[in-house]
Amino acid sequence: MSGIGKVVSKVFNYAQRGAKIYAPTVFGTGQEVMAKAYKGAITTKNPFKGQFWQDVWTGTKEAGKAAEKHALAAQKRHGSFWKSSIEGIKTIPKKIAQGWKVGGYKAAKAGKNVLWGNIKGIFKGIGTRMPVIGSLMILGFELPNIIKATLNEGLVQGAAETVKAGARLAGGTLLGAIGTAIGGPIGGIVGFILGDWVTSKIVGKSYSERKYDEKQKLAEQTAQQAVQTTAPVTSPYGYQTQGFNPAMYQQMLYGGYDDDFMYNAINKQPQFNIQA
Repeated sequence: MSGIGKVVSKVFNYAQRGAKIYAPTVFGTGQEVMAKAYKGAITTKNPFKGQFWQDVWTGTKEAGKAAEKHALAAQKRHGSFWKSSIEGIKTIPKKIAQGWKVGGYKAAKAGKNVLWGNIKGIFKGIGTRMPVIGSLMILGFELPNIIKATLNEGLVQGAAETVKAGARLAGGTLLGAIGTAIGGPIGGIVGFILGDWVTSKIVGKSYSERKYDEKQKLAEQTAQQAVQTTAPVTSPYGYQTQGFNPAMYQQMLYGGYDDDFMYNAINKQPQFNIQA
């Protein structure tokens, strides 16, 4: 096999493996095992050190292996990756309730404010399920966009929007895992949001965003034209009108304005009685 053939085969193999673990990781609990892999690999939390980025690269390889192992085990246990993902979604309320209870218990045991411990526990529970929660939120926002793109511009555009949404979910999950490894549940939330934002800049604006920008641009152009049309215009004799109004100019020149100099000069000449 040629060098190009080997590269294509390798890429295809990675794509197949990625497709198998995508849903259980993005919509399931895969970020937790990825975060653990990153945590074990990262030896410094200082991003200004070269070692940090080496650790992140090492952690990414380990996190990928851990996510694949976790996804395959979950699929085997539940029968399919969709069932596995649904099970991950079902655990969200349970995880949040568990965080409330455990957080309060730990706070009471340490002699600290129990309510604050409960609240911290909720954030921890949300943090552990942030990939699922964030993914569902993005999916909820993106589904109407995908449907509109498909109906208005065809299947190709709809598929393109689907790929963009999928990339954003993957980016959020990946940086969410890194954030969790560095800063715990709050770091996971921040990391997910950051990952989604960074990926959205890479893949570009969605169909709905582009259409919104086009409408905004059209509205601005219409407003500018309206301003130009209604801008005050000064007549040669000092009068200001809103825009160009021929009827008003005619009225100004030929009647109705007693203080107009030209009108008075022409139509109101003084009468002189010359007596012989």
